[in-house]
Amino acid sequence: MTAVVLAANAFPALAAEAVAGGEGAALFGIPVDFILFGLTLLGVALFHRHTLQVALTGLAVITLYKLGFTGFKTGAGLAGLGQHMLHEWVILTNLLGLLLGFALLSNHFEKSHIPAVLTRFAASMRGPRMSIGTGKTMVEFLSPAIWVSVCR
Repeated sequence: MTAVVLAANAFPALAAEAVAGGEGAALFGIPVDFILFGLTLLGVALFHRHTLQVALTGLAVITLYKLGFTGFKTGAGLAGLGQHMLHEWVILTNLLGLLLGFALLSNHFEKSHIPAVLTRFAASMRGPRMSIGTGKTMVEFLSPAIWVSVCR
């Protein structure tokens, strides 16, 4: 919220143009939406221990920017946001399921102690040649099983 207010105070002409034109403000030809999204990604990369908080803050800032300045393709204000969510709910639900599935899978993987076993197994190999040979053997061994499961 603070970033949107600061942006409106720092660039009042851009904010007025965005509301009047409906397309949104741009800095050096880059839409402000994309700049905010890029800053969110940069925040996730820099503060990787707090990804959820950074991502939710970025989501809030971009949503407030869209509500206050540019509106959505489906309309302006909360009505536009509601129509946008009605249009995108399937994609967002699939994304949520995908992210939760990966979180559960990674948690299960960590609790299974497989990373520790794989680390010991990899440390016992003798150099990259052994790794390549083992990888090739694994691919040759697993390929028929993968093709059988894919072709069913």
